[in-house]
Amino acid sequence: MVRSLQPGILVNGRCGLPGDFSTPEGHIASSETMWESCMTMNNNWGWHAGDNNWKSPKTVCQLLRQAASGRGNLLLNIGPKPDGSIPQPCIDILNKVGEWLKLNGQSIYDSERFDVDAYTSRGRSDWTHHGFFTARGNNFYLHLHSWPGKTLILTGIQCKVKEISLLASGKKYQFVQNFQKLAINLNEDFHDMSMPVVLHFKTESPPSIYRSGGYRDPNVPHCRYDPLPSEVKH
Repeated sequence: MVRSLQPGILVNGRCGLPGDFSTPEGHIASSETMWESCMTMNNNWGWHAGDNNWKSPKTVCQLLRQAASGRGNLLLNIGPKPDGSIPQPCIDILNKVGEWLKLNGQSIYDSERFDVDAYTSRGRSDWTHHGFFTARGNNFYLHLHSWPGKTLILTGIQCKVKEISLLASGKKYQFVQNFQKLAINLNEDFHDMSMPVVLHFKTESPPSIYRSGGYRDPNVPHCRYDPLPSEVKH
């Protein structure tokens, strides 16, 4: 009946019938179809005077990255107070996230599917101990949640990297690519990590990363065991 009244309507799967998109709640889980993850700013959907467990701006940025890498949407709930006003912590958090997006939104908006999929060959990326990835076109982005120090080593990079820079400022970094291994000279022991720091990698072809993190695809060569040709310095 709904589709007869509005043929172009999108219906979620919460009515007990197959929907056009999935809506995981309280967690982020990408799917091959359209999806939208439903999250809260603290632990409640509505206003709760005793709930002060607000998500940090950094956590919200990490949720955005996770949704972007799986090509989904993030629905972030704000529970208004009884008088209809928005709680000040929500305003402060979203203002901070907005400031971050002004500098790093290129790594979020119009992104492509680049999530880790340990059960099919659909996933194009993997994970690192310092952060996770997004991508679009001939670019991929590493969202660092911890600073690796002066040198960052990435393995399993199955594309030629042309340039590496800090997305927020455009600062360029020197690097050496040795087959599927990247050694990046960050030249800093410490960086302010109150918000995610995003490294921008420009590549010659659509990026793909395979590091075999916790999973081994027998049809894909293991990056750590492949022969290494001569180094290429940039």
